[in-house]
Amino acid sequence: MKKIVFLIVLCFLVSLPLISYAKVRVAVVDFANKSSFSGKGLGNGISDMFVTALVQTGKASVIERDELNKVISEQNFSQSSLANPKTAIEIGKILGVQYLILGNVTEYGVAERKMGAVFFAINQVEARAAIDARVIDARTGEIVAAKSASASETQTGIALPTLYDLQIGSENYDQTIIGKAVRKAVNDLAGQVATKFIMQGKVVFVKGSLVKIDLGRDSGITKEAVFEVQRKGEEIRDPETGEVLDVDVEKVGEIKVTEVKDRLSSATVISLEKGKEIKIGDILKEKESNRKLIVQ
Repeated sequence: MKKIVFLIVLCFLVSLPLISYAKVRVAVVDFANKSSFSGKGLGNGISDMFVTALVQTGKASVIERDELNKVISEQNFSQSSLANPKTAIEIGKILGVQYLILGNVTEYGVAERKMGAVFFAINQVEARAAIDARVIDARTGEIVAAKSASASETQTGIALPTLYDLQIGSENYDQTIIGKAVRKAVNDLAGQVATKFIMQGKVVFVKGSLVKIDLGRDSGITKEAVFEVQRKGEEIRDPETGEVLDVDVEKVGEIKVTEVKDRLSSATVISLEKGKEIKIGDILKEKESNRKLIVQ
């Protein structure tokens, strides 16, 4: 009887629909070290941990660091220019990413204090880590999210650890008091950032109410997903520097996905703004409803 019940439950579980998240393609710049800790490799190590945590959310695919660094080098972009909207848009075009993420390590270290009476003092060590990130829309150069996270860990009866000897992100590192604090902060920040991702694409074909878009199966797009179709307007520039400060965007209409293929998807027009029509090159903004769990 137990075997029969087990088989019935197993068949039920197998028949359940697969639940997945729509993914976006992002590039993560090595985090800058703005903490008081002067050890080497802090920003690189924590950005690696952040990338791992971000991928584990299931909401993003992250390009390899070498690809990003190659573009930065070839285009002669400075680290300070990466937050410039024009630079972010250029990187987005070259790498085909939807978002660029810049981060900082703002706090990293351990402190020691004695607890109890003079002759019976107990050594207590506290580790603290704080990081922040800005999410830049590579389509418009706009900062769409700015998030921060911090965490601390305390432990008694241990010696003050030497941070310079720790390899950030290694298995042994995760077992240390500072490693635990960093991991908490990184996971928190990755979760916050992932909730802000909106899938983006563009219109590549239009014929009547049939629209084809450049989002295929690999993007995580599914049938019935609804997108707002937008059109970029005039760029607003600083009159002195020529820097792009903002880009006007107008709504054209909405479409619903009807078929998903490897490299593109088909959709049908479900609404149009008065006097508007969808054109090749129009951009897509994922509707909030798509960002919940998608049942396939």
